[in-house]
Amino acid sequence: GAFDWPGTGNIDVDPRFCAWRAPEIWVDARQPGPGAGSAADPFSQLSTGLGAYRLSLRSDSPCFGAASDGLNMGTEQDSCEGPSFDSLLVHLAPGTYRVEHHDLWPHVSMEGTGQATTAIEGTVRGLRTGTHLSRLQITGGREGVQVGPGEAPALDNCAIVGNVNAGLHCLGGSPELLQCTLSGNHGGVLCEQASAPILKRCIVGGSSTA
Repeated sequence: GAFDWPGTGNIDVDPRFCAWRAPEIWVDARQPGPGAGSAADPFSQLSTGLGAYRLSLRSDSPCFGAASDGLNMGTEQDSCEGPSFDSLLVHLAPGTYRVEHHDLWPHVSMEGTGQATTAIEGTVRGLRTGTHLSRLQITGGREGVQVGPGEAPALDNCAIVGNVNAGLHCLGGSPELLQCTLSGNHGGVLCEQASAPILKRCIVGGSSTA
């Protein structure tokens, strides 16, 4: 059941956090300038869009000044106004995008234009239940995709190829893969901690295990 942690300033109400400022953004590596993230003026770098996540508090949040020392609880960021969204959909134009230093845990999904045209370089980490990857090639990482405990994201029409270790590493997660190819990795699927991935109409092969 519910448990209220004892201590001065602890609360059991909606903290009124803000997260993403838009529900979706567009990124195009061919864009000559930095861009604004819209369909008409996309960002030129994936890092710009993912760096827009900023956890802060709405002006009516009960967390303002609620800590025992009078500071804000939950985040030190300033207050936010305007719309806020819990998840982000990233539309990727043809090109290659680095993801190695970004974690997708703030409910990020990504859609490309096809396995042969849109590539993600680096290990994809932090996928959550309710998020997805679609029409992408994922390559050049220590691992292709990592899925953490209790998470069940979806991967559709993706090629996970050419990664140093396993193409898919489930650390207690249960992703669902549809029409995906895992090949040329040092291992196909690695499952730990009661993982239960689901693969439908997928190809797993051509992976080195030496």
